[in-house]
Amino acid sequence: MVFWNNTGSKLEAFNPIIYILDGSDPASSMLLSFRIYVPEDIPPEELHVRPAIDIRARFPGWLEYTLESYRIESNNAEIQPYRSFNLTVTDHDGLSPIAGARVVISRLMHYYDRREYVTPEDGRIAIHRLEEGDYEVRVY
Repeated sequence: MVFWNNTGSKLEAFNPIIYILDGSDPASSMLLSFRIYVPEDIPPEELHVRPAIDIRARFPGWLEYTLESYRIESNNAEIQPYRSFNLTVTDHDGLSPIAGARVVISRLMHYYDRREYVTPEDGRIAIHRLEEGDYEVRVY
Protein backbone atom coordinates (compact mmCIF):
# COMPACT_ATOMS: atom_id res chain seq x y z
CA MET A 1 0.00 0.00 0.00
CA VAL A 2 1.47 3.35 -1.02
CA PHE A 3 0.01 6.77 -0.38
CA TRP A 4 1.32 10.30 -0.10
CA ASN A 5 0.52 12.83 2.60
CA ASN A 6 1.95 16.34 2.31
CA THR A 7 1.77 18.07 5.68
CA GLY A 8 3.19 21.43 4.62
CA SER A 9 4.62 22.03 8.11
CA LYS A 10 7.52 24.38 8.72
CA LEU A 11 10.23 23.44 11.17
CA GLU A 12 12.48 26.13 12.63
CA ALA A 13 16.16 25.61 13.28
CA PHE A 14 17.33 24.55 16.73
CA ASN A 15 18.16 27.58 18.88
CA PRO A 16 20.88 26.66 21.44
CA ILE A 17 20.37 29.86 23.50
CA ILE A 18 16.66 29.14 24.09
CA TYR A 19 17.55 25.53 24.89
CA ILE A 20 20.11 26.58 27.51
CA LEU A 21 17.80 29.19 29.10
CA ASP A 22 14.50 27.24 28.98
CA GLY A 23 15.69 23.61 28.88
CA SER A 24 13.93 22.98 25.56
CA ASP A 25 13.28 24.58 22.19
CA PRO A 26 9.72 23.73 21.12
CA ALA A 27 10.14 25.52 17.77
CA SER A 28 12.76 22.98 16.66
CA SER A 29 10.50 19.94 17.00
CA MET A 30 6.94 19.11 16.08
CA LEU A 31 4.43 16.33 16.30
CA LEU A 32 2.92 15.32 12.96
CA SER A 33 -0.34 13.42 12.73
CA PHE A 34 -2.16 12.21 9.65
CA ARG A 35 -4.75 9.66 8.59
CA ILE A 36 -3.55 6.37 7.11
CA TYR A 37 -5.45 4.77 4.25
CA VAL A 38 -6.14 1.08 4.89
CA PRO A 39 -7.31 -0.95 1.86
CA GLU A 40 -10.48 -3.01 2.11
CA ASP A 41 -9.04 -6.27 0.78
CA ILE A 42 -6.56 -7.29 3.50
CA PRO A 43 -6.17 -11.09 3.72
CA PRO A 44 -7.26 -12.47 7.15
CA GLU A 45 -3.74 -13.74 7.93
CA GLU A 46 -2.36 -10.18 7.64
CA LEU A 47 -4.81 -8.49 10.03
CA HIS A 48 -2.36 -8.61 12.96
CA VAL A 49 0.71 -7.43 11.02
CA ARG A 50 1.93 -4.07 12.30
CA PRO A 51 2.22 -1.52 9.48
CA ALA A 52 5.56 -0.03 8.45
CA ILE A 53 5.85 3.51 7.11
CA ASP A 54 8.48 5.58 5.31
CA ILE A 55 8.93 9.15 6.51
CA ARG A 56 10.56 11.63 4.14
CA ALA A 57 11.43 15.23 5.00
CA ARG A 58 12.64 17.67 2.35
CA PHE A 59 14.67 20.57 3.57
CA PRO A 60 14.78 23.59 1.20
CA GLY A 61 18.18 23.86 -0.45
CA TRP A 62 19.37 20.71 1.29
CA LEU A 63 19.12 16.94 1.08
CA GLU A 64 16.06 14.77 1.56
CA TYR A 65 15.98 12.87 4.87
CA THR A 66 14.30 9.44 4.81
CA LEU A 67 13.36 7.07 7.61
CA GLU A 68 12.46 3.80 5.86
CA SER A 69 10.33 0.90 7.07
CA TYR A 70 9.59 2.39 10.49
CA ARG A 71 7.43 -0.18 12.31
CA ILE A 72 4.41 1.21 14.15
CA GLU A 73 4.54 -0.60 17.50
CA SER A 74 1.71 1.29 19.18
CA ASN A 75 -1.13 -0.74 20.67
CA ASN A 76 -3.51 1.79 19.12
CA ALA A 77 -2.71 0.60 15.59
CA GLU A 78 -5.05 -2.34 15.05
CA ILE A 79 -6.77 -3.30 11.83
CA GLN A 80 -10.37 -4.36 12.34
CA PRO A 81 -11.69 -7.15 10.09
CA TYR A 82 -14.19 -5.90 7.51
CA ARG A 83 -15.67 -7.38 4.39
CA SER A 84 -16.54 -5.58 1.16
CA PHE A 85 -18.39 -7.23 -1.71
CA ASN A 86 -20.93 -6.76 -4.49
CA LEU A 87 -24.41 -8.22 -4.17
CA THR A 88 -26.73 -8.77 -7.13
CA VAL A 89 -30.46 -9.17 -6.46
CA THR A 90 -32.13 -11.41 -9.07
CA ASP A 91 -35.42 -13.25 -9.54
CA HIS A 92 -36.02 -16.79 -8.25
CA ASP A 93 -34.27 -18.38 -11.25
CA GLY A 94 -31.23 -16.09 -10.88
CA LEU A 95 -31.50 -14.87 -14.47
CA SER A 96 -33.07 -11.40 -14.34
CA PRO A 97 -31.74 -8.66 -12.05
CA ILE A 98 -34.35 -6.81 -10.02
CA ALA A 99 -34.24 -3.01 -10.09
CA GLY A 100 -35.68 -0.94 -7.23
CA ALA A 101 -35.48 -3.67 -4.58
CA ARG A 102 -34.83 -2.48 -1.04
CA VAL A 103 -32.11 -4.49 0.75
CA VAL A 104 -31.92 -4.16 4.56
CA ILE A 105 -28.90 -5.61 6.36
CA SER A 106 -29.12 -5.70 10.18
CA ARG A 107 -26.40 -6.93 12.50
CA LEU A 108 -27.84 -9.50 14.91
CA MET A 109 -25.62 -8.63 17.88
CA HIS A 110 -26.07 -4.84 17.62
CA TYR A 111 -29.50 -4.03 16.21
CA TYR A 112 -28.68 -0.34 15.74
CA ASP A 113 -26.09 -1.33 13.09
CA ARG A 114 -28.42 -1.34 10.08
CA ARG A 115 -27.88 -0.52 6.42
CA GLU A 116 -30.39 0.00 3.63
CA TYR A 117 -29.76 -0.08 -0.10
CA VAL A 118 -31.94 0.32 -3.20
CA THR A 119 -30.82 -1.66 -6.24
CA PRO A 120 -30.23 0.17 -9.55
CA GLU A 121 -31.22 -1.12 -13.01
CA ASP A 122 -28.60 -3.90 -12.99
CA GLY A 123 -29.70 -5.08 -9.50
CA ARG A 124 -26.14 -4.80 -8.18
CA ILE A 125 -25.13 -2.98 -4.98
CA ALA A 126 -21.68 -2.52 -3.47
CA ILE A 127 -21.38 -3.18 0.25
CA HIS A 128 -18.27 -1.61 1.79
CA ARG A 129 -16.55 -2.36 5.09
CA LEU A 130 -19.10 -4.65 6.69
CA GLU A 131 -17.89 -5.76 10.13
CA GLU A 132 -17.43 -9.43 10.96
CA GLY A 133 -20.53 -10.93 12.56
CA ASP A 134 -23.93 -12.47 11.95
CA TYR A 135 -26.46 -10.48 9.91
CA GLU A 136 -30.07 -10.67 8.90
CA VAL A 137 -30.62 -9.75 5.23
CA ARG A 138 -34.09 -8.84 3.97
CA VAL A 139 -35.03 -7.99 0.41
CA TYR A 140 -38.27 -6.08 -0.22
